[in-house]
Amino acid sequence: MFHPFNVTTFYVSQETGNDCWTGFYPSPREGMSGPLKTIEKALEKVSDMRRAGALQPVSIKIVDEEYFIKKPVVIGRNISSVTIESLTKARISGGIRISNFREDTFNGVKCLSAYIPEVKESGMNFTDLYVDGRPARLTKYPETGFLTPESVENPSEELFAHSKWFIARKSDIEAFKKFSNFKDCMISYTHYWVDEHTPIESYDFDTGKIVFAYKSLYSIATTMQKSVMEYKIVNVPEAFKNPNEWYLDRESGTVYYIPRDDSQTADSIRAYAPVAEKFFEIKGEYDDRVRYIHLKNLSFAYTKGDYKYVLGGEEYACGGQGLYSAHGSIEFEFARGCSVENCSLSCFGVHGILIGDGCNSIRVKGNTMRNGGAGGIKVDGADYGREPDRNTYGIELSYNLITECGMRYAAACGMLVKNAFDTVIAHNEISHMNYTGISCGWTWGYSDCIACNILIEKNYIHHLGGGVLSDMGGIYLLGKHHGTIVRNNLIHDVESRHYGGWGLYADEGSSYILFE
Repeated sequence: MFHPFNVTTFYVSQETGNDCWTGFYPSPREGMSGPLKTIEKALEKVSDMRRAGALQPVSIKIVDEEYFIKKPVVIGRNISSVTIESLTKARISGGIRISNFREDTFNGVKCLSAYIPEVKESGMNFTDLYVDGRPARLTKYPETGFLTPESVENPSEELFAHSKWFIARKSDIEAFKKFSNFKDCMISYTHYWVDEHTPIESYDFDTGKIVFAYKSLYSIATTMQKSVMEYKIVNVPEAFKNPNEWYLDRESGTVYYIPRDDSQTADSIRAYAPVAEKFFEIKGEYDDRVRYIHLKNLSFAYTKGDYKYVLGGEEYACGGQGLYSAHGSIEFEFARGCSVENCSLSCFGVHGILIGDGCNSIRVKGNTMRNGGAGGIKVDGADYGREPDRNTYGIELSYNLITECGMRYAAACGMLVKNAFDTVIAHNEISHMNYTGISCGWTWGYSDCIACNILIEKNYIHHLGGGVLSDMGGIYLLGKHHGTIVRNNLIHDVESRHYGGWGLYADEGSSYILFE
């Protein structure tokens, strides 16, 4: 008989479990005893316990080495005091494995290829490929350097002067004519302190006019150095030639990959195409927080990097400064007393962890985040003047390693704290990114700002920028920061594209900050 007041642990195994079993044992036993098959079923049982009045903490332990998801696990307000952890450092995977590789040749280059029926038969498409724990690179033209336009739709130097098209230079048009699949290529460009990315809506090689699917968010005027778009054509089959590059031929349903070295063979590589956007959504409600949910000793890998920024019904090629509008792979909203500890996140598509509206007493500690498409951690509660119940505060970000992120979205920060107060950012290492290490505050000028009482200390921040973007710092602050202290941080090797590669950067309106 089920005695909810005695249960403290549920076991989950996709390989050997069954959602009709009790979940009380890590392996199958006689009768109905054995692990559950899904995390969702374990959470359902916890919800039943709470309704029955059983309030003791519960552990959900994942038995498998790899647990696959296609959509995020949702934990709502009816679930509380749960730790999801691993017996053996289980990996939660948001991708499907591609395993039928063979030796092949593509674009005259020896490579590996795999036929994926879902691409050919049902139109499945993916824009990220992860091989042996690292992102593979899309092909690009030119291989080094970049291109600039002859002219653009809106030549205004006003910051938010959008353009929907540009005219390519004549020498570049001749090169583009040689691309066999130009309609599947993308335009990827940098300017100011952002990078923008868009599919191609249409093109005319006679006039050189290339129309974006998503208009630029910022000015791409060619009259000012910092605004001019420095672009590449991405996903070009004719550019397929370098180690760790990949190309998906959607018409044939075949993916091609060039090994990084001789150790990668058709039999040995582990390649994943992401299908899940996120791993977890831990979300309460405005008047009822989700409480005490802990993710511990888990490994997370493979989420989609596809992302569109929509503002006022219009689609733009950029998610704003710091890619502030993008989602996270693990998200908290209206949550209290939750944590992510001693976990690793790798090969995630956008941000790693998002702490959103109405969160307090959230701890992110001792985690490793690498090979991410965007930033490591984003904290974004309500801004000044909103309902107090939407405020986010009491956040601890400590002892985390964030490295080699911003691999798809260069403007992402290691840690972006937009709107939060009473927050500690300490003992983290952030390195090898294309933009700012730690960014705090989101109020330009001298208006009232909710970002205050933030302690940023004893962080090691190094090798940022790489000459890709402008206007960045190891630690960046913006607005009136009453009670904020920045002390005992070690920062070195911050390199900008055109201007602004600083260690400590107090931008417009920064006030009341103690640096020491």
